[in-house]
Amino acid sequence: MEQKDNRVKIAYCEDNELQREMFEMMISQYLDAHPEVEISVFTSGKEILSEVRSGNSFQIYILDIMMPDVNGMEVASALRMMNDNGLIIFLTSSVEYAVLSYEVKAFYYLTKPLDPEKLMKILDNALEAIGRNKSESITVNTPNGIFDLKLSDVLYAEVEDRAAVFYLKDGRECRSVKLRASFREFVPQMFDSPLFAACGVSRLVNLSCVDAIDSESLLLNNGQVVYFPKSAYAELIRKWKERRN
Repeated sequence: MEQKDNRVKIAYCEDNELQREMFEMMISQYLDAHPEVEISVFTSGKEILSEVRSGNSFQIYILDIMMPDVNGMEVASALRMMNDNGLIIFLTSSVEYAVLSYEVKAFYYLTKPLDPEKLMKILDNALEAIGRNKSESITVNTPNGIFDLKLSDVLYAEVEDRAAVFYLKDGRECRSVKLRASFREFVPQMFDSPLFAACGVSRLVNLSCVDAIDSESLLLNNGQVVYFPKSAYAELIRKWKERRN
């Protein structure tokens, strides 16, 4: 569950002042064309990790690998240990870390000197990847803030006391503020997703988590039983069988 921010926040970390100046010149036109993108510049691995640990995470990390004290690879490893899933783009003049970059699930590996056109293309690809991730998530306004939930993390969801409640695979719950629209209008991507099936008008279940179905209830793979009106059975069993096949 990640708190929502509509900006695309990029962290750029480079210890060399000349390299930073060159990068900022390259990126200026890109920022003009993409007002939703915000870049924060850091001069050391320690500085960027301190920022993330304070709660300011980023969707994209552009990291120079060869830095003193804490290098880019160490920064990436620390981010992954903090369960930060931001896209990582490495910058380096050496290819010796190319294999290690896969261990931290790097998005791309760019060699110096940077080719401006290639950099812009990689950033375009990164923004596209972020967009795909957004289509596979649901934004939930809760009393504690706005959060993004991955659809694949939701076990089932239902309306309770005029709020939408999302039950997650890890056992957590996410409860929205009072709904001002119907459940379908609130989560259209879930109703449209082949991953989910409706159990009546106010409940959706993740079909990949269903172990068995009878005429009025289904058994989830965590042992939980979810009930539904008999009128929903035919469509539920059809979708469930289609997914299993």
